[in-house]
Amino acid sequence: MAICHKMKLRKAIISILDTDSLKEICRYYEAEVDYRSKNVMSKYLLRQKEILPEELFNYLNEGQVKEVCEACGVSSTGRRRKLIEKLLKIEKGPTFVAIDFETADYPRESACAVGLVRVENHRIVERKYSLIKPPREKFVFTYLHGITWEDVANQPTFRELWPKYSPILEGIDFLAAHNASYDECLLHPCLGVVVPV
Repeated sequence: MAICHKMKLRKAIISILDTDSLKEICRYYEAEVDYRSKNVMSKYLLRQKEILPEELFNYLNEGQVKEVCEACGVSSTGRRRKLIEKLLKIEKGPTFVAIDFETADYPRESACAVGLVRVENHRIVERKYSLIKPPREKFVFTYLHGITWEDVANQPTFRELWPKYSPILEGIDFLAAHNASYDECLLHPCLGVVVPV
């Protein structure tokens, strides 16, 4: 998806560039092309995978950036810099963490396991999983997840574990969960803090 968007973005920019800009870019890449033909230069630049959209934006004015937004289906309201950020954000994709808890019993502070997966640019870049010692030995949901008190008796509590795990959330766009309201409600009593989901 990201590669397709990068190609679409590069194609939209190159189609808008004027002949002088195309010549300048082709000369920079030492292209052996017919500098009189906009079509030939455009085809050459589209084949060059090392040419990034970020570099090509330097050749566009605000009106041309708005045209690229329209070609890529992005809202064209805003100033040049913000529009470019929007276009590149789509290319890169959001950065988020997916979180999931298992609980020992009914009260929300009974988390007995947590898993986190960090996604950047449509790729998993980090995974964390840990068993957690809940505040009570009572286990009601072993039949669902297979975790028992014996599995977690010597594990850290969530408060002890979280300082090691919280850096995975740095710089994320959002926190995701299958049942977000439930997982958010688990974070509150386990940590005593509000974490936006």
